[in-house]
Amino acid sequence: MFYKFKQYKRSLKFLLIGLLIIVGVRVYYRATDDFRLGNIQNPMPYHPEWEIPQLTSEEQKKLQNILSQKFSYIGKGSQTYAFASEDQQYVLKFFKFKHLRPSLLFGILPKLPLLGPYQEREILRKQRKLNSIFTGYKLAFDVDKEESGLIFIQLNPSQNPLYVTVVDKIGVNRTIDLGSVPYVIQEKGETLRSVLNRLIQNGDMEAAKQRIGQLLDLYVLEYHKGIYDRDHGVMCNTGFIEGRPFHLDVGKMVAEERMKQPEYFQPDLILVANKIEQWTKTNHPNEAPEIKQYLESRLSTIFGTMFQL
Repeated sequence: MFYKFKQYKRSLKFLLIGLLIIVGVRVYYRATDDFRLGNIQNPMPYHPEWEIPQLTSEEQKKLQNILSQKFSYIGKGSQTYAFASEDQQYVLKFFKFKHLRPSLLFGILPKLPLLGPYQEREILRKQRKLNSIFTGYKLAFDVDKEESGLIFIQLNPSQNPLYVTVVDKIGVNRTIDLGSVPYVIQEKGETLRSVLNRLIQNGDMEAAKQRIGQLLDLYVLEYHKGIYDRDHGVMCNTGFIEGRPFHLDVGKMVAEERMKQPEYFQPDLILVANKIEQWTKTNHPNEAPEIKQYLESRLSTIFGTMFQL
């Protein structure tokens, strides 16, 4: 009986330790968003297709001036961690390689007959995902730079050390050598969701409709370039920089020559409009009919024929 009691106490002790570890890990992730150097670094081969033209002396000076500021954590997306500059003009983004590389377990577990094919498929899937995201940023930098607010991108490691100070989510200062990590510098804007919320709450429906029209024009401009965004998170992935529409997230931007033709881009633009209409119905139901009427009018003008959502 005494032996069983000791076993019970030992089991309970291990259970409590396990629970404390789980709680501790969850608290850590919530407090820090798991931002750490290991999650923004990733050894990978050099890709010449990801290189950008060498900066002019003026561009180099601008880059150094931007990076001389301290950057503070503002949040994370599915692909990146984001930090805002002290002057609130720029955003520094680091890629979240924790979601772009195979699990560490793949390097530990032996390639068993049953697991081997799955491991290989998962490795290839992660490689394709990383290549897709980096190709999207490179494409946007090449042909949609202003519409994406992109100032600079580094997708391949650099041989030149360049340091920046960032303040993480819990207020810890970290000095990072940008030569060893891929990163992006982008103009800081405001999401479409935030802009429309503010304008509609202030009763400025004309300005809200104007912003929606600008956003639709941005998409049409990109279609005419033969590119489009496969990610239709319109409300949070697009926005405005001092009244100018732009794409905040271009990791799913792809080239598609057919999108230059109306019969190919119309379904995509309708999907964008539907996203805006659905958000308005959910968040501002009283103003939703007016927004819907405007969207239909704007799409009718773009398509050259009467259109109804």
